[in-house]
Amino acid sequence: MNKKIVFAVLLVLVLTLSCSFFVACNEKPAENLREVDKDSTEYRVFFDDFDGELDTNYWNVHHELRKGGYWDKDQAFTKDGNLVLRTVQKEDGKFYMGAIDTMNKFETHFGYYEALCYLPKASGIWSAFWLMAQSMGAPTSDVSIAGAEIDIMESPYYNPIGLKNVMPTDKDTYQCAVHVGDYEDNYLKKETFINSDKVNGVDVNIYDGWHSFGLDWTSEYYRFYCDRQLVFEITDKKYISTVTNDYLFLSIEIGGSNG
Repeated sequence: MNKKIVFAVLLVLVLTLSCSFFVACNEKPAENLREVDKDSTEYRVFFDDFDGELDTNYWNVHHELRKGGYWDKDQAFTKDGNLVLRTVQKEDGKFYMGAIDTMNKFETHFGYYEALCYLPKASGIWSAFWLMAQSMGAPTSDVSIAGAEIDIMESPYYNPIGLKNVMPTDKDTYQCAVHVGDYEDNYLKKETFINSDKVNGVDVNIYDGWHSFGLDWTSEYYRFYCDRQLVFEITDKKYISTVTNDYLFLSIEIGGSNG
């Protein structure tokens, strides 16, 4: 777990977010990847250490308008054994960002997912580690049909002094969320905000140094982890997807719209 995905924010200063992850099911993984019960039947089915060039057999690089900026293929690259997802503001005043996913190349469902991350200390920089069902957006809130968007970690809430105009106002918060449906009339959402000062009773500032973010997904629950400490659980079946076409997504964005 010493290889990482790096999210670099290039505005005035160079800031970084990075992570590495695996998906596990049906046999015990290596102990250095995840602490599991000795009788576990899990095994690792996907891992990328980002040595060498980005493996496009697994990863798609985005290049399109996105929220308050543009996903730009030149802002996603590997360097020094890391994946760099960078945000830059160019001379035209617009923001260009990096994003990759595994759509149509690696898709899965139940399992354990983990990313080791170094979050950027910058307000408005929206880095995320998430899963998306290809069926999301269907005009139904039936999770067995629509599937779900599962946000394991979203970090737009860097707020070191608890400013009141930042939602939430707690210092340095990140979000876990599950979305079901079409984001409009047929839509369900369940979320929580994790305060970085205290995560499940463990002192940790998630914007200071490396931290892992994980998801354990079964037919009975989603369990979200920070530094392998449980921070959020969903057991309501109307949120728990059973579709099998979820793909991995790593992205960084700027808030707003229309570029």
